[in-house]
Amino acid sequence: MAINIAKHIGELLYDHDTVIIPALGAIAGTYESASIDHVQGLLHPPSKVLSFNKNLVLDDGVLTNYLQAEAELSLAEAQAAIHSFVEETKRSLAKREIVVFPKVGRLYKDYENKLQFLQDSTNFNTAVYGLPTIQFYPILRSSEALAEKQQRAAQVHDTVRRPRAAKQLKRYALPALLVVAVLAVLISVYSIQKGSDGTPFTPSLKVKVNTSPLDSEVETFEETQTTIDLPISEDGEYASDIDTESITTAPNQKEAVIIVGAFRKKEGIKKSIKEIYALGYAPYQDKKSNLTRIGVQLAYDDPKELATALATIRRKITNRAWILK
Repeated sequence: MAINIAKHIGELLYDHDTVIIPALGAIAGTYESASIDHVQGLLHPPSKVLSFNKNLVLDDGVLTNYLQAEAELSLAEAQAAIHSFVEETKRSLAKREIVVFPKVGRLYKDYENKLQFLQDSTNFNTAVYGLPTIQFYPILRSSEALAEKQQRAAQVHDTVRRPRAAKQLKRYALPALLVVAVLAVLISVYSIQKGSDGTPFTPSLKVKVNTSPLDSEVETFEETQTTIDLPISEDGEYASDIDTESITTAPNQKEAVIIVGAFRKKEGIKKSIKEIYALGYAPYQDKKSNLTRIGVQLAYDDPKELATALATIRRKITNRAWILK
């Protein structure tokens, strides 16, 4: 009777964090809290992340005892079934074939002949059983709406500040006027004092005037700035249209576009294009209603490269960047 060892491993992972396959390795699970995938726009519930450890090969009896109970096998029959499964798995891996563990994941060897494990979407964390992954969409706000909101906030601030400033002016105006009057009287009395000969005199004050340093003694420093040359239109302005032809991709590469904003005015378009060039990416633009969407187009081999590029753009340009395709 053929025993589906791979299927039983998936059943054991609901109750055990680690399931050892003797002489092959172990599938181990670790707790992972809820997370947000900004690239795909997904909110994941808490889960159990699975990995393959090739160093755990000693039989701990968990898989053997489970086969004995579920398949009603003797100890020798259960061990023989596991040994047969392990040998078949090793032959498949040697042929660069993918070994599938139902609902668990896939085991294979990469181009460097190293074992790799790719987890399936099953959540083996029984504490959150039934909680689905939620799709979310970012809220896009135009720059004009944000500017209007900031202007209203500034108006409210000025409305509150003006009465307070008027009260402070009334509070300090009278003492200031008194100080000025006293100083005027003192200056007047001091200026009409007379000398020993009876003639009025005005005492002279020795004033030390600081002279400016010589030009040769002043050190000047200039900041070095990197400038980005953009296309110039015939009227001398930066051109709002840019070359958005598809970038050249190597075989097996994928192409993606990351949107950084949508603009109605040329100033916003030029600013975003300069920032994209400064990061070393190729700009992208298209029309959406009456707005011009500006973004980054790039080629990638691994989805991790796309995630890294998105994180860089959100850190350097805007945290509202999102993937168009």
